[in-house]
Amino acid sequence: MPTLRLMTLSALTFLALGVGGCSSVRSLMTGLPPKVEVNQTAGFDPAKATSAAVVVVIGSNQGVGIYGVPTERGVLVRAVNDAVEAKLMAKGYTVPTGKSIPLVLAHKGDPSAMDAVAIAKQLGVDLAFIVAVHELRETEQVSGGERMYDQVFNVTAQGVGVASGRTGWTGSAQGTAHVDKGSLQRVVVEVATAIAERFPSKTGTAVSAEK
Repeated sequence: MPTLRLMTLSALTFLALGVGGCSSVRSLMTGLPPKVEVNQTAGFDPAKATSAAVVVVIGSNQGVGIYGVPTERGVLVRAVNDAVEAKLMAKGYTVPTGKSIPLVLAHKGDPSAMDAVAIAKQLGVDLAFIVAVHELRETEQVSGGERMYDQVFNVTAQGVGVASGRTGWTGSAQGTAHVDKGSLQRVVVEVATAIAERFPSKTGTAVSAEK
């Protein structure tokens, strides 16, 4: 006998097919891609930046799985960094690929206290794209003999002018995904990429500043 949750998902699938097709079905069933909220300050024009660096801020207590063991921080930082860098390059920004990762991982103490703009300044860029993971954990439920897994996430991003230190753009997404066990890395990468997708594009060709 199907569980209440499975029945609910079936009903949502039926409704989605009538109003939005496959994309809506996936969103209703998995919570992905997430709904992204954005805000841009009047006068902020990131297209004027000659280069941009991605800085990923993830606490060591994030990425906790169902057994209470967190995903290794470096793994999450690299995965999110690479995905967001690729998205910004696709939007035409020149990015020093991978250069912020060792600086981020070298930070001692609470990652939330890290000066992300200072890291971007060390890399000689005009724009810092700061991704912060405030919550990332997985839970397990058993209903009607079925094991189901949820991934709770809360991710924000800021576009900050390095010279001024002012935030001109923000994006955020929070909610719960419903995908396979052990999918926290996959979920946070998709969420961060969805937020970066909403960042304004820069006219021109994508360039990597890797040396």
